[in-house]
Amino acid sequence: MKRITLSVLAAGAAFVAFSAPAQAAVTVDTANCSNLTVVGNRCLFNGVNLANTAEAAAVQNAYNVQYNPDIDLSGLLLGTNPGTNFGSMTGAGTQSGSWSTPGYLIQYLAVSGGNKTFLYYLGGVSSGDWSTLGIVNNGGQQPNLSHLAFFGTQAPVPEPATWAMLIAGMGIVGASMRRRKTAVSFA
Repeated sequence: MKRITLSVLAAGAAFVAFSAPAQAAVTVDTANCSNLTVVGNRCLFNGVNLANTAEAAAVQNAYNVQYNPDIDLSGLLLGTNPGTNFGSMTGAGTQSGSWSTPGYLIQYLAVSGGNKTFLYYLGGVSSGDWSTLGIVNNGGQQPNLSHLAFFGTQAPVPEPATWAMLIAGMGIVGASMRRRKTAVSFA
């Protein structure tokens, strides 16, 4: 009876192990990775599509295991074609171009060519240039752009009531300064 029970448990464990979906391994290319705390620094990741939220989390974890301070890619994730919904991009399908995301502050930009991705630290800008320079495909060539992914936040916009209070406050300060008489005294 014990033998049958062990056989059933072993078969069940094998079934679970082999039926689980395979997950792509995200690796940090440590030779091409610098600390992502200095604007312009970059890190190369192999086997990843950063336009996918789950893979962005895997990249964040892979980087944070090896480097300090940790990066956070949980914020705004803007898709691969910025011209359609939140900004503009030039150079689609080529090796370089520019991008603009008015109303968004981009902390990290992911530039992908083939199955390799450079993640750049930008520090909160709303436009810039991109290139696949440094990404080499299996044939040893610089690939064309596969996609861009943006991580950041929406730029803060004050509410109309805030603007009204600011203008009213400036008016009151200006009026009080105009009415104040300054007495000059000599000692």
